[in-house]
Amino acid sequence: RVAEAFLYSLGLPLFLELAAALVFIPDRGELVLVALVNLLTNTAALLLHLAWPGPWVTLILEAGVVAVEAVCYKRYSQAIASPWGFSLTANLFSFLCGFLV
Repeated sequence: RVAEAFLYSLGLPLFLELAAALVFIPDRGELVLVALVNLLTNTAALLLHLAWPGPWVTLILEAGVVAVEAVCYKRYSQAIASPWGFSLTANLFSFLCGFLV
């Protein structure tokens, strides 16, 4: 049951942020970068959230995820025009969808 929840917590954001990438990023080659960055940041955030649950921790972790992803996109992307904007938008979309589910 824990493994199922863990996979769901990683799979849903990955799917949603890749969907956002399809909308906002013209170069489909960037999908690999988005997937790798997403798996890196969301795995770390999920493990930290399991260790320290709570709404303030969630807020801090999500802000950290946005920042780390934006830095990665700025450094490695050739096609993301606004790394901070994309990271914030994709993560907000993912977080709100997860909250509604």
